[in-house]
Amino acid sequence: MPWNSVRDRKKWNDFVKTNGPRSGAFLSSWEWGEFQKATGKEIRREALEEKEEWKAAALCLKSSLPFGWRSWYCPRGPISAAGYTPEIFLSLADHLFHPLFLRAEPPREEHADFASISFGRGEDIRRSLEIQPSHTLLLSLDQSEDELLSGMHPKTRYNIHIAERKFVKIKTYSAKKDGQAALLHAFQDVWPLFKTTGSRGGFHLHTKAYYEQMLVSLYGDCEALLWTARFEDEAVAALMTVDFGKTRTYLHGASGDKHRNVMAPFLLQWSAIRDAKAKGFTWYDWWGVAPEGASEHHPWTGITRFKTGFGGIRVNYPGTFDIVGSLWKYRLYQVLRGIRRSV
Repeated sequence: MPWNSVRDRKKWNDFVKTNGPRSGAFLSSWEWGEFQKATGKEIRREALEEKEEWKAAALCLKSSLPFGWRSWYCPRGPISAAGYTPEIFLSLADHLFHPLFLRAEPPREEHADFASISFGRGEDIRRSLEIQPSHTLLLSLDQSEDELLSGMHPKTRYNIHIAERKFVKIKTYSAKKDGQAALLHAFQDVWPLFKTTGSRGGFHLHTKAYYEQMLVSLYGDCEALLWTARFEDEAVAALMTVDFGKTRTYLHGASGDKHRNVMAPFLLQWSAIRDAKAKGFTWYDWWGVAPEGASEHHPWTGITRFKTGFGGIRVNYPGTFDIVGSLWKYRLYQVLRGIRRSV
């Protein structure tokens, strides 16, 4: 079964929507690939075909490594309609001209460790540092608003009502609805909130240009929306969601240090959930929580408490793995990477 490059946008997105995971399918969308290209990444869209029928699809992002080596990364992928066998990953690596490693995140919702798949030799696969969150929370929108509210923690419902009584104003922006200029102007207004949130929580922030490019690139089947909350005409909270297939994903959020008593983030999330339900989405994906049973010292404990207050079911993915082409080169690369991170 050969891998072939794909240029058919509709066929690509239709396959990913049909066969992709409930959480993170947007990372394989056509639009996400265009976004990555706009940030300077070299990408390839490859489909595994058998008798003119697609069995798998892989959005691959290239990284340049020392000594002229290279790697490819499939975020929350590849997407397979035929299961996840060693042949899928090894054949894709061969098709990509034998990179130092192919980094994959098989999107199967199973408890079994992906590394238990035998590649014939122990060195063929290595668990890597997690890139996309392997533990998330999915809120089913196949219920009434009253049922959604009753499934929340009482404190969450209370905080939503506080924001409503304080007349916190919610507004959404998108490239499709408002145009790029208005969208970017709105993001400029809330960017200080993102910086405040990053400093307060010790979170890694992308550059402002990265978020701006995401907002304008995700346009079409996969669409980014900017949500803002204002109190007394001042921006106090914001979030970015991504719509694709049956899922709306809460990807990034921010809030300021002022007016925290008006509980704007709670109303902001509830507004995004209600809107997603009204538009026919099946799931609201909270995009990353601490593993079940994690200690109170886990860096995501606070944000997990906030997210689980809205209800939902936990969904787990195997994680991130490297399918290694040359073990000694890979080990040398790891040593060099470790030295660079320690400097």
